Amino acid sequence: MLGVVAAMGYAPSFQALAVIPIALLGGLAFGAMGMAITSITASIDMFNLPVFLLITPMFLFSGTFFPVDALPGWAAHLASLLPLYHLVELTRAACWVH
Repeated sequence: MLGVVAAMGYAPSFQALAVIPIALLGGLAFGAMGMAITSITASIDMFNLPVFLLITPMFLFSGTFFPVDALPGWAAHLASLLPLYHLVELTRAACWVH
């Protein structure tokens, strides 16, 4: 993905290579959370609950698809508590040329 973003001109500096360790650490963190949920889930039917309660709100409120600045105050505060929000901000900061 970083190669496509760089080819389109959205990551013009070598600072964007910091995305690789950020993605690695984020993937390990979310993988560990997934394994923890897997270890306590009784059946395959119960996997809908963590997806519905954790994953979907994280995608909606973390700034991945919509800017956090456009959210109401309570939602922006909620976004700052989510781990994906901080990964999104780190990734954007690594690709953004100041």
